[in-house]
Amino acid sequence: MRVNRRQLLRLMASGAALGLTAAATSKSGLRSAVASPPPYPVGVANGTDAYEATLRAVEASAGWPGALIAGRRVVIKPNLVTPKPASTGATTDPRVVQALVDLSLQSGAARVEIVETSPRGPHFSACGYDFFSGYGEQVALVDLAVWPVQSYRVPSWMAYRRLYLYQPLMDPDVVLISAGKLKTHSDALVSLSMKNLFGLPPWRPYFNGAITGRFAMHERSVSQTVIDLNLARPIHFAVVDGIWAMEGRGPITGTPVAMDVVLAGSNALAVDRACLAAMQVPQDAVQHLRYASDKGLGPTGLADIALAGDSLPSRPFLLPDTGPVVDMPQCVPVQFSPSSGQSTTVAFRVDRACTARVEIVRVSDFQPAVELIRTLQDWAGIPSGENVTQWDGRDDAQNVVAPGRYGVRVVADAPSKQQDNFAIGWAQVV
Repeated sequence: MRVNRRQLLRLMASGAALGLTAAATSKSGLRSAVASPPPYPVGVANGTDAYEATLRAVEASAGWPGALIAGRRVVIKPNLVTPKPASTGATTDPRVVQALVDLSLQSGAARVEIVETSPRGPHFSACGYDFFSGYGEQVALVDLAVWPVQSYRVPSWMAYRRLYLYQPLMDPDVVLISAGKLKTHSDALVSLSMKNLFGLPPWRPYFNGAITGRFAMHERSVSQTVIDLNLARPIHFAVVDGIWAMEGRGPITGTPVAMDVVLAGSNALAVDRACLAAMQVPQDAVQHLRYASDKGLGPTGLADIALAGDSLPSRPFLLPDTGPVVDMPQCVPVQFSPSSGQSTTVAFRVDRACTARVEIVRVSDFQPAVELIRTLQDWAGIPSGENVTQWDGRDDAQNVVAPGRYGVRVVADAPSKQQDNFAIGWAQVV
């Protein structure tokens, strides 16, 4: 049943629906949601009506940032990675987004923008979003490609010290809502609310000739880049559409699954971990969520999450074979002087025995190109667990490299995929 305007107003009038998410201002000037003390609340709503389920999930979460939204711009980022309807499990249901638009307007938003972009456009029409034109000038479908771009510093970065992002998105008065999709992902294992931000950067600065546009980011590490994006542009409220989910080889060609659920909350990591429970994916299986917990962005597992509202549906999802998972390499010491005879120890962990290559590379935050400086280990079999090698600060010609920052990149062979898996650590030569 569609929730009518009177029911919507009643929801908005409730203390839960108008609960203010605590906010802080980061060093970049952006307001970011302050992590709630445990247990982190996540609202759950079951049903086939995406609009009504979204309203109930938001209400159950008790975290809708209504007071923060009043008088400000709201940017809603759905997952429209492909021109397919939500029933395929690939894209966010427009009725989920409609509920978020209506809630934002009732909270006094000055403007609501639904944003997406890709090398082939934002796919709004193919995904059923054209009806938003009937909302008038206060609501807009925005192809991010029309916005100006600037580079921004990433606090506590993992792969990128600076990222190109759209200037209007980074306005400190913008409230960002991630409207992700409950689905698997052949590179990240799952694509939920935090991974949804991978669609925010402009694709041109990270274009290396691959059809996906941002593939240069893959060559540093999808998981590390996801964390950098969430650090640079924090999510204020997260919703995951699981009315139609996807299993198998997501995020585009997997199999639709009718889960009939929407999850919502003020902490994106908590929402994503609740999604793992619905998919029966182990809590430590998703690398970017492990990194997020390590960064203090939210809970480490279900014990610190309080589910509210309806019961959480749960079934085992067929997962894609993502290939070997390589954790971010660590250099000890990070800073060393090869001209004085010093070297650094490179340690990294893989989750299975595999074939890997260890490289010293020079990369830029402003260009996608990767310059190979030294091959520490060419393609060779390595065991599961921790692996260690040394770098003496020399290039392949055995010359001491110039002072500067160098990437230590591990490339693991993923024979079941078209691309390999990457992880990158850092060393400073002085």
